[in-house]
Amino acid sequence: TFYVAELTAQEVSAGTFLDPLVAANRFTKVELTNYPTGAAETTMVKDFTSYVGKSIQIAFKYKSVIWYKAGGKVYPQAWNISAIEIK
Repeated sequence: TFYVAELTAQEVSAGTFLDPLVAANRFTKVELTNYPTGAAETTMVKDFTSYVGKSIQIAFKYKSVIWYKAGGKVYPQAWNISAIEIK
C-alpha cells in the first residue's frame, strides 16, 4: 500500500519526518494499479499533479501472506521497490 502526506511549511523548514505509524492520520492512501505478480519486475505510474508545488512525504506498507522455507528457516515473501522516479 502506498501513502502520501502533505507537509506544512513549518515542518519542511524544521526538517520534520512524519512517522507513518505515529502520525497515520496525516497520510492518505493512494490507489495504485498494476501490482507485480510473481518475480516479474513491474512499473507502476501514478499522476501526482495535485501535489505540484507542495512538499510531500511518501510511505509504503507491505504485508506478506506468503511464506517460504530456505536453509531451514521460514521467511515472508519479499516485495522490493527498486526505484522511484518523480517527474
